Order: sequence, then structure tokens, then C-alpha cells
Amino acid sequence: MVSFQPEVLAIIALSINFGAYISQVLRAALLSVDKGQVEAALAVGMSWFAGFWGQ
Repeated sequence: MVSFQPEVLAIIALSINFGAYISQVLRAALLSVDKGQVEAALAVGMSWFAGFWGQ
């Protein structure tokens, strides 16, 4: 059986929790961009990322 230090397990648990939280934040950010904004950016030659970023 593999044993870990409690500190290592705490870091792993917090990393998983933080990763799930951040993924939901990024998901909401991506879904908040209007489809028309992305289409307009692509129409003028901007990349998808530049249209998302608003530059």
C-alpha cells in the first residue's frame, strides 16, 4: 500500500477543488461572449481569441 504525507494529500485535494472551481469560471466566461461578437470578429479578420478578448 502506498502512503502519502498528510500535506501532500491536502495539496492534491485543494488542487482538485481549485481546478473544478476555475473550470466553471472559465466556462461561464466563454459562454458569456455573444455569438454575434465572435462572428463580427471573424468577419473582419480577427482570430477567435482576439474577438473573445475584445481587442
